[in-house]
Amino acid sequence: MKRSSQKYKQTVIPKISTKKFECMTLTGLRRFINDHYKENYLGRTVQNEHKGITVHFTSKGRKKTAFGEAMYSNKAVAILILDKLVKYGKFNNWGNPKENDSKELLGYYNFKSFAIIDNKKKSIRLAVQVFRNGNICFNPYYNLEVNK
Repeated sequence: MKRSSQKYKQTVIPKISTKKFECMTLTGLRRFINDHYKENYLGRTVQNEHKGITVHFTSKGRKKTAFGEAMYSNKAVAILILDKLVKYGKFNNWGNPKENDSKELLGYYNFKSFAIIDNKKKSIRLAVQVFRNGNICFNPYYNLEVNK
């Protein structure tokens, strides 16, 4: 884990294209994201280099990712590199729980990561939940936004 006094710089910036998604309908995008998350992330963990925390990918995170938020091609393509975004993301700030959140939720780690999407560097924000039992999950109230 890096010390907070040291400046953290993202060492790996993944490169990806939205070409695969150009002709997909919204339903097709959501189905693809659901299947990709299930096959590639569900039940797995990734260690974030900046905070030194382990993030768990859960089924609630899969549903929220595929069906619970706005969907657009840059966001869909970000799912293909989600593990790298979580691994290399820079801790940005702490978010307190929302009024309707579970009492088991302590709050959110908010991260900023970069990716090169269609040959343009994009800023990606994502949040992971932190629970009282120590679990850190890419879970229902996570957030993933590309240049928003």
